[in-house]
Amino acid sequence: MRGGFEYTLGIGGLTTGTHTLTAVATDSRGVSAPSAPVTLTVLDGAPTFGWVEDAGSVYASLAYDHVLAATNRSHKIYASGDLASWQELTTAVALATQSGGVVEHVVIRDSVARDNATQRFLRMGTATVVP
Repeated sequence: MRGGFEYTLGIGGLTTGTHTLTAVATDSRGVSAPSAPVTLTVLDGAPTFGWVEDAGSVYASLAYDHVLAATNRSHKIYASGDLASWQELTTAVALATQSGGVVEHVVIRDSVARDNATQRFLRMGTATVVP
C-alpha cells in the first residue's frame, strides 16, 4: 500500500447490474486527482420472498434479478412440503426488464396455493457454467 492510507467500502447494498467506482485523492495542499474508474458487476442478489395472486389464488413466490449479459448463469426455484423432496417451479408470474435492458426481474410462484393450508418451503439454486 502506497501512502499509508486504506479505505474499505461496503458494497452489500448495490443493486444487480454494472456500477463504476472512482476515488479522488487530495493532498495536503488541496490538490486532488481522480483514480481510473473500476467497473463492478453485481450478478444477482438474494431472492426475496413474497405473496402473489394468480388465477384467483394466493401463492408463495421468490423474486430475483438476473443480469441478461450473464448467459453463463442460470437460476432455478424449488419448493418442498417436507424439506426432503424438492420440485422445480417454472410458473413465472412477472418478467420485467429494468436498468435499460440490462437486468431482468423475475418472479416465480409456488405450484400449491396458500389456501390449501399446507406448509411449503422455497429455495433458489444458482449455477455458473465456466467455459
